[in-house]
Amino acid sequence: MADSPKGPFTYGGVLVDIGDLYLNGNEDETHASNYLGNTHGEMLQIEDQWYIFYHRQTNRSSYARQACAEKLERRDDGGFQQAEITSCSTTMVLQMLIVLSSLWVLYVIQLKRQSIT
Repeated sequence: MADSPKGPFTYGGVLVDIGDLYLNGNEDETHASNYLGNTHGEMLQIEDQWYIFYHRQTNRSSYARQACAEKLERRDDGGFQQAEITSCSTTMVLQMLIVLSSLWVLYVIQLKRQSIT
């Protein structure tokens, strides 16, 4: 957490965690239920709600990946609780982003037309 994008930063906790390797002593990736890997996460605020976007490994393989989005809930200190990883992710959020990106493109086109005339 920080007041500026340039920091200084304070560790605020885990936002998303997909793996169970090393949980309960499991050190063998071939016996993991969920594989570890970089989730390439990103946060986005839509109106008053924050979301975390990431990908997870699927099909018991480190190379098969699925894009996901989950709601983030605020803690009393202003930070975020760790997101619950669900089996279906937040499909509605992904659909909403497609609609919003389409609306943004239409808005930019309208602005360009207005600046031409």
